[in-house]
Amino acid sequence: MQLSPLFEEAGALLRLARERGVDGCLVPSYGPKEWSRQDELNEFDGVYQALGIHPWCVPGCDLESLVSQLNDAFDFYPGKWKERLKAVGEFGLDKSRSEFKECFEVQKTLFRLHREWAQRLSLPVILHVVKAHGAACDLLRESSTSITGVIHAFAGPKELVAQYAEFDLCFSYGGSLKYSEKAKEALRSTPREKMMFETDGPDGPNLVEDEPLSPALLPKVVETAADVLGTTKEWCWTVHRENCRRVFGL
Repeated sequence: MQLSPLFEEAGALLRLARERGVDGCLVPSYGPKEWSRQDELNEFDGVYQALGIHPWCVPGCDLESLVSQLNDAFDFYPGKWKERLKAVGEFGLDKSRSEFKECFEVQKTLFRLHREWAQRLSLPVILHVVKAHGAACDLLRESSTSITGVIHAFAGPKELVAQYAEFDLCFSYGGSLKYSEKAKEALRSTPREKMMFETDGPDGPNLVEDEPLSPALLPKVVETAADVLGTTKEWCWTVHRENCRRVFGL
């Protein structure tokens, strides 16, 4: 996963998104190497930021260094980004590959640290959770202070929607709605007030083969969601915007 396509073609991609009715985008962090490049996106209207370290950045890295970099970032970027900073993330837990399993305890430590910064700054979170939902729920229960936010690029199964019911988290669906029956079933099980949509660009499942995965393709995701739910695109847009406004202040 790299954010480079958005960085290098940001102006054109954001203009196209706006032409298609997308008012703005929330850019999750990947890792420390990307933070300064994220900063460059603030020259564009309608771009908002999240700050954190993705689990995929953990393998091969020293925990002490990661903790130091993350704390330094939260000491610096909130004051620089000000109202552009809307969330903490993307962070979370991933056990989908052997190298991720080997550093799972480090991921858990960083999960706790991200959660603490979210609570300190009163910001929602963007969670990446793959094959580790039980552990994620355990970590969320550790704190007596609840947090809000979203489990991004959620693809089911539908039983997890009920599993997360005790937390104030939404489920954001992307291109997997075209390819995954589990994702479709999960979306149908998701309450209106917990439902969001995203592109997961630039490396998520793409609904359009001959176009880069960017915010400009969000209308296609919404159209696909409407087909899955048997409702209208207008209904899905309304739900998405209501929940983005409530959770992220967008």
